Amino acid sequence: MSATGTGTADTGAHEAVTAPGHRPRPDGPVRESTQGTWFPLPDGTRGSRLRLPEGTEASTVRRLRRLGLPGLLPVAAVLDDGGRVWVDTPLPPGPTVEDLLPAGRRLGLGAGDATAVLGAVGRALRALHARGLGHGALDPTAVLIAPDGAPVLVALTGGTGHRERDLAAWARLAWTLADAWCGSEPATAGAVRGCADLAEAVGLGAALGALPAASDGAGRRRAVRAWAATP
Repeated sequence: MSATGTGTADTGAHEAVTAPGHRPRPDGPVRESTQGTWFPLPDGTRGSRLRLPEGTEASTVRRLRRLGLPGLLPVAAVLDDGGRVWVDTPLPPGPTVEDLLPAGRRLGLGAGDATAVLGAVGRALRALHARGLGHGALDPTAVLIAPDGAPVLVALTGGTGHRERDLAAWARLAWTLADAWCGSEPATAGAVRGCADLAEAVGLGAALGALPAASDGAGRRRAVRAWAATP
């Protein structure tokens, strides 16, 4: 497909449509991550276009979009450009948890934010697993913090058979957040690490049930604004 051509876009209707506004590569990439390559939307509106890694199945992405599971990246359109899959989302490409790890405490993030992220990600993973799906590549770059402070899991490349890998990845995320954001609350940090062990030994249900209380989104909203204002 040429750089000025058109792509096939699934915008939620029963049939795919071809639209000039759905050129896959509108401008240079904003950022690279394990989840794909992020671009601005071609019409300049709020949101992002994400080019998913090679080998991602468009059918899996469309199934996830149809399911509309809470806590997952909202997808406005799925584009198939000769076998390479792109999605449009109303959310910006950051910050991710990875972006906020080194400066999280300076930006006011604490133990309650760590448990909020772990709870949201754990519930999203459980919803995927209940439908025979998984993530398969969970790491701190796979979790966005939306402008309203909500943690959002970018889960578009997974398939089946990832449950054990996802549990181990959630446990690693718990240890990472306990170290990065729970330093001023050692008891909570210890409880979060205990939940990591529970996830691998028993499952996410037990781990989520033992998580300490989460904070509201106020601190995360401030952190998002501070991150966005940083040159």
